[in-house]
Amino acid sequence: MIAKCASISIDGTRVILPVTSPCNKVIQYYDCTIICGHRGNVAQMLAFENGKSELQWPNSNHNELPGKAVDVMAYPINWFDYQRSAHFAGFAIGIAENMGIQLRWGGD
Repeated sequence: MIAKCASISIDGTRVILPVTSPCNKVIQYYDCTIICGHRGNVAQMLAFENGKSELQWPNSNHNELPGKAVDVMAYPINWFDYQRSAHFAGFAIGIAENMGIQLRWGGD
């Protein structure tokens, strides 16, 4: 896992993105919205039980304060448009790579 990462949920898959400047660059070209940031104990356990997280409380980057993870999707949200979601993920990964930051996407 990369330090200062964000988990971005795209149609049930996860993209790992730094919380710092790549997100600021992505939003300049691609409208997106934060779905989830910090998760408390109950929210993390529900995310784990529903298969939205592989980690239980308090082991997720979502559980730290300040949080080290956010779930982001292209806006407007279309949960069924995998092609658009994949494009968004690829765009965000490309921005980060140009900044020398390595990302991992769970959808590939």
